[in-house]
Amino acid sequence: MTDAVIQGTFADLKTVKTRSVVQLIIEVPIEQGEEVVRLFGFPQPAAEISVAVARLATTEKPAKHRRFYDLKPTQQAAILCNDRQFQQWTDSNDENEAAHWIRTKLNLESRAELNANKTAALGWNGIVTQFKQDTGQMAIDPRS
Repeated sequence: MTDAVIQGTFADLKTVKTRSVVQLIIEVPIEQGEEVVRLFGFPQPAAEISVAVARLATTEKPAKHRRFYDLKPTQQAAILCNDRQFQQWTDSNDENEAAHWIRTKLNLESRAELNANKTAALGWNGIVTQFKQDTGQMAIDPRS
């Protein structure tokens, strides 16, 4: 039975030896994030959701994976507001509180201002740099 189809890109896989399984990493554009959660819910360890995976026949090249720093500041902010580690770093409980934290910290009405307001964009870059330093992500790849 098919209740929903979400198109994404096969990005990686991870072997979980202790459970004798392989996890597939499927990337979906951030704009579809709410739709994914609406259709599938948020993963719960005690409530597995059965899904099917199929390779789509396509003649077009798959979209290149864009690095975080290649995204517009508003896209970066949306990604980080959904990131649990960023939420914890900002003492937020969810995406909305993290977004409020950003708006308050940068004196914005909306995160959308990050793309047009150069001062806010510089402040945002500082927040990202500090977050990556504080969480040890700078040692991995500062341009990821």
